[in-house]
Amino acid sequence: MKILKALGFVAVFLLVGEIIIRMDDAFRPFEDDQHGAVPIAVNNTYEWQLLKGNKVPQDDSTLRVLVLGDSYIHGVGLDPSLALPQLLKTKLRDTSGKYKRYLVLDATMPANNALDNYRMYQAVDKRFKPQLVVLAYNLNDVMDNLDEDTSKGVSIAEVIKEHPGVTNLRTTLNSLLIHSHLIYFAVHQIKLEAKLAGFLLPGSDLDIQMKSYTQHQTNWIKTQKIMAKLMDSTTERKEAFLVMMVPIYNLLKNPALFRATDSTIYHFFADARRSNMVVWNTRSFFTGMQPSTLCLNKYEEHPSAKVHEMEADSVRKFISEKFLEGR
Repeated sequence: MKILKALGFVAVFLLVGEIIIRMDDAFRPFEDDQHGAVPIAVNNTYEWQLLKGNKVPQDDSTLRVLVLGDSYIHGVGLDPSLALPQLLKTKLRDTSGKYKRYLVLDATMPANNALDNYRMYQAVDKRFKPQLVVLAYNLNDVMDNLDEDTSKGVSIAEVIKEHPGVTNLRTTLNSLLIHSHLIYFAVHQIKLEAKLAGFLLPGSDLDIQMKSYTQHQTNWIKTQKIMAKLMDSTTERKEAFLVMMVPIYNLLKNPALFRATDSTIYHFFADARRSNMVVWNTRSFFTGMQPSTLCLNKYEEHPSAKVHEMEADSVRKFISEKFLEGR
C-alpha cells in the first residue's frame, strides 16, 4: 500500500510539474527572459538598400566596411542600434579625416557558420567593394553544413533569404524527451549548470564543438579550406581583413577550458601570414570583468550591449590607425 501511495505521489508530482513547465513554455509567467525563435535574417539597413539598388558610392571619399558573423555579432536580444555594426557606423560618423562618408554593411546573420559567412562575402563583395572586411569568428562556426560548392557564385537573394527561425535551446531530443517538457527542462538545466561550471558533458553541444578542433576532424578541415578562400579573396582584392575571435561570454571565467581551441584557431589564422590580415582574440578585452555584466543573463551566452560597445570601440580604433592616420 505504501509503495502505491509513493508511486501515486510521484505521478502527481510529475503531472503537476509537466503542467507548470508547459504553461511556462506557452505563457512565460515565471521568467522574463524568453528563449523564443530567433529570426534568421539580416538587418535591413541603409547599406542593404544601397546594395540592392546598386547605388553604393565607390568614390575614394567613402570608407566601406563589411561585417560578417553570426548571432554573437548580430546582436540577438538587443536593439540593432546597440549591436556592433550599427554602433561602429555611429562612432565613425563622428570621425574626422579624409573620408566624407562611412558605410558599414551589416552582413551578419544568426546561425551563420564558416560557409555561410564566406557565401555572404561572395554575394556582396564585388558590389559593395569594402576596404575593410571584419569577420567575427565563433567557436561554433565549425558546425553544421560545410559541403556546398564554394566555387560557384551566389546571389544576394540567396544569402539574405529569411528562414523560419531557430530556437536558442536544442530541441533535438528524441523519444520521451521530445514529449515531456518537464524532463526536457530538467535535462537542459543540468547541461546549462554543468557548462557554467566548466564541465563538458559527453555529447553536449560544447563538447562536440571543442572536439571538432582536433587535427583530423572533418569539419575543421573543411572550415580551414573555406576560410583560406576568404583570406585569399581579401588579399587579391586588396581589402584589409580583421578576424575577431569571439568567446563564449558567459564562460569567460573558465579560460583554461578554451586554451587549446583558442590556440588552434588563432594559429590557423595567424600562420596564414596574409599581409592584409590582423587576428584578435577578443577574450583578452574582458580580463578581470565579471561575466554577469557581459551576457544577457548567466545562461544566455549572447553578449550584452556593453560587449558590443567595447568591441565597436576597438574596431573604431583599428580603423583610425589603419585608414585615418590615428585620428
